[in-house]
Amino acid sequence: MEIVPGRGVLNISLGMDRDSIAEVLGAPTSVQDDSAFYGEPDPGLVLRFSADGLLELIELPYAGNGNEVS
Repeated sequence: MEIVPGRGVLNISLGMDRDSIAEVLGAPTSVQDDSAFYGEPDPGLVLRFSADGLLELIELPYAGNGNEVS
C-alpha cells in the first residue's frame, strides 16, 4: 500500500467526503461517531472525519512488536 504523507493512501486523500470514499472503498465495515473502519484492504484503515464530513485523518492500525528492522 502506497502512503503519500500529507495526502493519503489507495486513491483516497484528505479532504474527500464520505460518499466519494465509499465509491473507492465501498461501505465501511463499521462506523462510530466521526470514524469509519475498513477491514479491507489489509491492513485495514480507520478514517476520521471532521464535523462537516470531510476526511481529516487516516490511521493504519499496526500490530507489530516494535522489533522491526529498517
